[in-house]
Amino acid sequence: MTQFQSAGADAWREELISTLTEATGCGNIYDRSDGATRAREGLPEISGVLRAPNPPAQIEVFEHGLRFLVDVRHGHKTGYYIDQRGNRHAVRALAELHASAAVVARAA
Repeated sequence: MTQFQSAGADAWREELISTLTEATGCGNIYDRSDGATRAREGLPEISGVLRAPNPPAQIEVFEHGLRFLVDVRHGHKTGYYIDQRGNRHAVRALAELHASAAVVARAA
C-alpha cells in the first residue's frame, strides 16, 4: 500500500516504488493516492494496482496474535495504520484484563 499526497513525493513516485519493491521483495503494491491533499497540491486522485494483480477484497494482517481484515481498495485511507500498533496492543491487554475480571466476578 502506498499513498503519495504531496507534489514532492509524487514527483519521486516511480523511484520510491522501485526502491520499495527492491528493498522489501514485495511485488504487490496498491496505491491509494486519493485524498483531498492531492487536490490542494493540484494533483489528480490516483487509486489502483501499481504492481501485480488486484488485491483481494480483504487482506489479512496479523499483529500481536490478533487477526485484522483490511480493505485496501475501499477502506478508510490506506485501511490500516502502522503507527497505531502500540494502541492496538494496549487495547488487547485491556480487553484481556476486562475478560479476566469478568470471569472472576462470575465465580464470586
